[in-house]
Amino acid sequence: MHAPPPAAAAAFVVLLLLVLPTSAAPADDDLAWGREARALDVQATATGFSFTSSRNSALGSDRITGSFDADAARLAVRLDVDRPAPALVSVDLAWTHLVEYRDGNADGHLGLGDVAQQSVPVGALEHTSVLVTPRLDGGHEAAITYTLPANESKPDPLLGSGLPAAAGTLRLAFTLRPAAAAAGDLPPTRIDLAVEVTDFPFRAADSRLALVGDVGTGLGGVLGPTLNGLAATSGNHTWTLAWAAEGRADGRQAVGGGHSLSSTDRQATAVLSLPRGDNVAHEGSLAAARTSTAPVVALPDLPPGDWRFYALGLAGAVVALGVPSLRRLRGA
Repeated sequence: MHAPPPAAAAAFVVLLLLVLPTSAAPADDDLAWGREARALDVQATATGFSFTSSRNSALGSDRITGSFDADAARLAVRLDVDRPAPALVSVDLAWTHLVEYRDGNADGHLGLGDVAQQSVPVGALEHTSVLVTPRLDGGHEAAITYTLPANESKPDPLLGSGLPAAAGTLRLAFTLRPAAAAAGDLPPTRIDLAVEVTDFPFRAADSRLALVGDVGTGLGGVLGPTLNGLAATSGNHTWTLAWAAEGRADGRQAVGGGHSLSSTDRQATAVLSLPRGDNVAHEGSLAAARTSTAPVVALPDLPPGDWRFYALGLAGAVVALGVPSLRRLRGA
């Protein structure tokens, strides 16, 4: 195979600039924006808890506000930016159902082709009051526990086969901090999320569990899927919902993680797939970020080959986009 002539290679790169998606590398100021200490206030309310996290410095002036409604299992967050340029981006996350399902393709995630065994509405479950606890780092944890239906088919071995097992629980926890932790990797613009399910009343021996919810963003925001969750973006500011690739089941690491089953620019169905076990837990985050740098093209790694083959394939992509689409990309 021959390497592409310089002129052809240049033309190839120009076409890539027109048709490939771009990514942005965060500038130092953007990293500092996320890591800078903030004034934090967290309060228990009659319906759950609320919080305000603010900053007014050379890096900017902004407020992160939010609340959790225990009856609806809904977390609503909002970022209002005053300086250096006004901006607003918000996210609503409402956990709606715990779904027991059979994992048809054994990928460890709830998919459209998987068969549900039962669906437990979270909003219909009894729950404790939200407990807001101060932390040693100056932050707060807010936690709530929902009671799951009893499993009459799973006797409690300690009480004898004639008595049902104790009802299971769903625990949701939220951690907020006023300053960065773990060398800045956990910025104060991030809300840590934790989900724990104990003694779920499974109906099948070979099924798995998923926590399903609705996610929305306000006017001006655009919602889209990411590798392990969802992101809502408005201008240079983003809220990102992300989950770890693995959870814990009865003390062991196990496959899990977040994704979206369906989405539009404003609404999405979010899924946190949990491993199977009597005690399962998963961690994630909802974090605000700023990206003010110019986009950088993410070029794919191409295998060795004839440059004419790649040029032909790229020409096909341009035709598929259509001339009007290409013009729009040029003008973006």
